[in-house]
Amino acid sequence: MSKKIFMTVIAGVMLLSLTGCGKTLKCSITEEQSGMKMTQTMNVKFKNDKASSVTANIDMKVDKEYQEYMDTFADTLKDEFKDFEENGMSLDIATKDDTIKVVIDANFDKMSDEQKNEIGFNSSDNSYDAIKKSLEDSGYSCK
Repeated sequence: MSKKIFMTVIAGVMLLSLTGCGKTLKCSITEEQSGMKMTQTMNVKFKNDKASSVTANIDMKVDKEYQEYMDTFADTLKDEFKDFEENGMSLDIATKDDTIKVVIDANFDKMSDEQKNEIGFNSSDNSYDAIKKSLEDSGYSCK
């Protein structure tokens, strides 16, 4: 369960990070699966027609039967992000009651090309409109 959620979070962050043109794109999606309701909100900032940073806020409300695994899931996410935290990404995770809150910040100006490719930041069309359409096609609502 945690690997799938982690990959979903990364894919969403990376898709949002590919926009351009001095705007801010805000997209959100709510999904329910495997005893969890997850709401993701992502804000992408642009500089010189390229994404300069993205912030992803993820709130996961966990069914009672999975609450005992919340700390394990949080630790797994932290371990997955270790290599990125030194180079332009940060991760903050908090667990309380039945909710896991995750905030991921990525500063693409501080990341190497290799790191960007590793997390999926390698699209040839990084325009605002293309990314917005892609996210909306994936179920996100964008403003």
